[in-house]
Amino acid sequence: KSPNSGYYVFVGPGTMFGEAAGIKATDVMDGTSNTIMFVEAKRNTPWTKPEDIAFDPAGPLPAVGGFFDGMFAVGMADGSVGTLNVDLPKDKLKWLILRNDGHVIE
Repeated sequence: KSPNSGYYVFVGPGTMFGEAAGIKATDVMDGTSNTIMFVEAKRNTPWTKPEDIAFDPAGPLPAVGGFFDGMFAVGMADGSVGTLNVDLPKDKLKWLILRNDGHVIE
């Protein structure tokens, strides 16, 4: 019943949407199954307003989730979807957001 969006992409250096000219699949050096394409986040942003989540690899992680206790939904760059635990270590979430940091999540 909310008029707000629930899914967003990360924008910023090293993210899937971090380049104005776009990126190629070969630019996803950590692997498409190890890179977040979009994420569920509870924000007060109308679904008709184009807004993304700014991400700075050197800054704090943005808040995600908020709709369900203990988890949040993600869509990966390989097209798969799933959920992640909100208690996921911050380093791992950062590595999943970045497409070319050299960390492959097992």
